[in-house]
Amino acid sequence: MTFHQSPVIHPGTVYLRVTNLYQSKQFYRNVLGLSILDETEETIMFTVDGIKPLVVITQPTNVIPRNDRKAGLFHFALLVPSEKSLGTLFLHLIKMNIPLGASDHLVSKALYLDDPDGNGIEIYVDRDATEWQWIESEVQMTTEPLDADQLVNKADQKPFTSMPSKTVMGHIHLQVNNLSLSQEFYERLGFKLTARLPRALFMSHEKYHHHIGLNTWSGSGMDKPDAQAAGLIAYTLIYPNLPLLHHALQAIHIEEDIRTIVDPSGIRIHLEVSTDK
Repeated sequence: MTFHQSPVIHPGTVYLRVTNLYQSKQFYRNVLGLSILDETEETIMFTVDGIKPLVVITQPTNVIPRNDRKAGLFHFALLVPSEKSLGTLFLHLIKMNIPLGASDHLVSKALYLDDPDGNGIEIYVDRDATEWQWIESEVQMTTEPLDADQLVNKADQKPFTSMPSKTVMGHIHLQVNNLSLSQEFYERLGFKLTARLPRALFMSHEKYHHHIGLNTWSGSGMDKPDAQAAGLIAYTLIYPNLPLLHHALQAIHIEEDIRTIVDPSGIRIHLEVSTDK
């Protein structure tokens, strides 16, 4: 099953506020290998397929540095199509001297890095869903060291030039101020709990390991996002059809014609209907 297209509810575009548009442009284009879909003096849209925006960065007037002690983005996660893709990117990032983290989560293999403003980024590849271990309704995930040698052995011999065109927004992981309120909210939007860690929950639609991560690792009760600070402006959730989107809006007591909502931690979400055929 494909977990990032209809009939599955899944994340789409991530919108970020940055402090230096040129510096971030170089990072997302040259380090991550994303292509520019559209560009203005204040905003750049990045893509992998030349059609859909994957990450959009904006430098507004009077932007201030990111505040990690407020609710917002923990990381957004780009899902690449193969271990070869991840291995090739891994070698590229090492050659560019990019500080990296790396983990094996049983369900996936992941690299971690930050953009110039400290926005967290995960780049990962899934193991086949038949290899995921479930105990009743919860998938087994952990954080173990990644076998870097094995990943390098999978890499393409050709140098990395661009992020694969089949890369998608795999999941979004958020810093929230209250886990139970956040869980209830995202359940109303159509997601179900799939795993839990101390002070963290993971949720998905249609038994993916997670489309949404939620944590209070920086403390419960943190303030809502600052509208002027670098960081997450909003992210998109894509619904397979209009009736399912309307059902979600009714569940959170929002009118059917509203397309931007705010979660209990003050994080903005754009709601869209899939255009997949």
